[in-house]
Amino acid sequence: MTDIANDKHLAFTQFSDEIDTYFRKRFHYKSRCAYARHPTVDIRRAAVKLYLRFRVGDSWPVGSIVIAVIGFRNQRRGQGRALLNKLVEMSSTYGYQNIEIEQTGTDVSIQAFVRKFGFTNSFDKQNWIISVNQLRDLLTR
Repeated sequence: MTDIANDKHLAFTQFSDEIDTYFRKRFHYKSRCAYARHPTVDIRRAAVKLYLRFRVGDSWPVGSIVIAVIGFRNQRRGQGRALLNKLVEMSSTYGYQNIEIEQTGTDVSIQAFVRKFGFTNSFDKQNWIISVNQLRDLLTR
């Protein structure tokens, strides 16, 4: 029987591969675009910048995925919504119950994004959270 640490590592690797496949298809990339280093996945390409972090400790609830960086070259084209849909779709497979957004700058577009999708402040004005179930309901309306 595989111990829990190995199972988590395998699940993380599979998550990274699935995110990579999703973005390669969406943006027609031929080579790998998602790079994983547990507990993070990083994408830095011309059309997308994304940095995801898992179960990062006391400041976030366990069972969360944190979007630490999100940016698309062509904004207001549904890319953020599509990413949220993909994360919701993957949540039951990989066991996270919340999606969170960490805002470190003063970008007003992220404020509009979190309001549009129903995120609430988790503990200050720069960290936002929504349960996967709430987001799933909102995205299917």
